[in-house]
Amino acid sequence: MEDKQALELIRKYLRNTCSADELREVRKLIRQGIDDTLWNQALQEEQVLIDKPITLQKDYSKALYDKINKRITHQPAARGAQRYMSWAKWSAGIAASLIAAYFLIQYVNGFRNEEPTLAALTTQYHERKQLVLNDSSQVWINSASTLRYPQSFATKQRKVVLEGEAFFEVKKDATRPFVVETGPLAVKVLGTSFNIRSFESDSEMIITLATGKVDIIRNEERIASLVPGEQLIYNKRDSTFRKTSANIASSHAWRDGVLTFSSTPLSEVIPVLERWYGVHITIADDSLAETRITLRQSDDSLNNMLDILAFTAGLEYTINGNSVTLFKQNH
Repeated sequence: MEDKQALELIRKYLRNTCSADELREVRKLIRQGIDDTLWNQALQEEQVLIDKPITLQKDYSKALYDKINKRITHQPAARGAQRYMSWAKWSAGIAASLIAAYFLIQYVNGFRNEEPTLAALTTQYHERKQLVLNDSSQVWINSASTLRYPQSFATKQRKVVLEGEAFFEVKKDATRPFVVETGPLAVKVLGTSFNIRSFESDSEMIITLATGKVDIIRNEERIASLVPGEQLIYNKRDSTFRKTSANIASSHAWRDGVLTFSSTPLSEVIPVLERWYGVHITIADDSLAETRITLRQSDDSLNNMLDILAFTAGLEYTINGNSVTLFKQNH
């Protein structure tokens, strides 16, 4: 491979934008050995881009130094005789050897699955929490959900990971996009407010935009953009999606303890109620699954909610501990 091609691969590797095939090529180059000047050039460029010197804390760099020397001791060098680095040279930031550069890249980019340590905020059933992030963005987290976030955001972007449902009010920062990773998608914004519902057990993911603009990313490619009042519904089974208009207030009414459904099939209402109340709900008659439910109800006891649901849909129910059974109303 020509040096120009190798340098481009290293640049992409440093920025963690390699495709699977490109990653295999980089690893192949590492095994074969790459001219140190290519690594140094790429590292210098990366330093300029992030506007931050690429240095290692003493304790961490000493650990890497020991790990590298151990690796050299037990494995043959990729090219030429094995080289041993002195601690003094490593402390001074001299990463002349290929292996040293390799570990430095991993440290700077969190590569080889060494992601930055994330804090996690998890809500239980019938519980909602609010969180203010390091950049002053606010997040409301719905029941049975988890938000993973760094204590301090990185230089290039602000990234969090969501499992479940949350409403975001993102502080605008034109220099650092805000990215929410959830399932197969990522939602990228600069400053805006939006709701994401992305429960693992649901067949669909729903992203609803309240203000501003968002881009929806899949496999590092933008698949859609939303403007206020629009929502994207993503089918996880066949990876298809569609955009529709949305009732913004209803999409995040749960923030205020309000459950709202508009001509929603009972089969889709049930998971919401299960997460909200921490119960298991069974439909005794499958024909009821497509019964359409329309209601808006403030946070209430399970019994009151079931009474309203039964009256609205012509159902009856029984409760046995944490189990609820719905069945057709006897006439």
